[in-house]
This record gives sequence, structure tokens and C-alpha cells, in this order.
Amino acid sequence: TLRALEVLANQTVNALESAQIHARTRRQAVMDGLTGLYNHGYFQEVLAKEARDHAESSLPFSVLMMDLDGFKVVNDTFGHLAGDEVLRAVAETVRGFIRREDIAARYGGEEFALFLPRCDASTALSIGERIRSAVEGLRVDVGGGERAASVTLSVGLASFPTDGRDHHEILDLADQA
Repeated sequence: TLRALEVLANQTVNALESAQIHARTRRQAVMDGLTGLYNHGYFQEVLAKEARDHAESSLPFSVLMMDLDGFKVVNDTFGHLAGDEVLRAVAETVRGFIRREDIAARYGGEEFALFLPRCDASTALSIGERIRSAVEGLRVDVGGGERAASVTLSVGLASFPTDGRDHHEILDLADQA
């Protein structure tokens, strides 16, 4: 009986370790390792699915495309590690202004995207402005706290169904804006 329990315990440990490895691998596949936000591919996947669901239900949704202004200057002046700190601080700021159901992603380099389900243009505009203002006020300590890096944020917005018929148009218009 003792041997059987030992075998069962070992199998349980192996199963738990496998589940943890699988969860970690899944997380790495959909998350940006630097910012902890979703990555570009996952954002595209969710946007396509959710946009179809919203269209079928005649529900609005909005997309914000956000681009850091002056980010190259941060990298050139303070170095890429400081740039990474700025990206993490901006990601944390974005997280502070969104709901559980919203999907925030690092879209590329210094670009971020936000999918806002069941959110019309005026509400999305308010969210975008709050994020923009908060990022503008960020001062990220670099060089042991002796210096601070800062950036500003440009935000483009497009909403369904007002601005486009599908997620491709909405994303394109938000990016252009």
C-alpha cells in the first residue's frame, strides 16, 4: 500500500509540474515578456473573434492605438534599459485605466493597442484621454534615481459600427488617427 501511494504521489507531482509548464508556455505564447501585456498576435486573434461577436449582437466596441512620442530620445539619451523601464511604466499605467474585459497589448516596439468591448466612441475617448494624460505625467527614474525619463503618448481611436464595418477597418482607422 505504501509503495502504491508513493507511485501515485510521484505521478501527481509529475502531472502538476506538466500543468505548470503548459500554463507557463501558454502565457509566454500570448504575453509580451517585457510589459506583461498581451502580445500583437494574441491581440489580433481576440480582436477578430470579439469583433465578429459584437457585430452579430449589434454591440459597439472601440480600439485605441497608442504610440509613444519621444521614445527614441529616451533610448538614445538614457540607454535601452531605461527605455525598457519606460515601456513597463507605460504598460502599468494603461493597466490602471482598463476594465477586466478590456484587452491591452504591446502592439510593437513602442506601440500599444487597447480593445474596449461594449464601449462607444465617447467613452473610449475619455479612457484614451485619461491614459494619455497619465503617461504625460510619468517620470521614470533612470540612473539610480538621479535622472528621470519621460514621454508623451499619441492616441488614435476608432469605434464600431460608427467608423467601420469590421475589425480590419476599425484597427486601420485607429492606427491612422
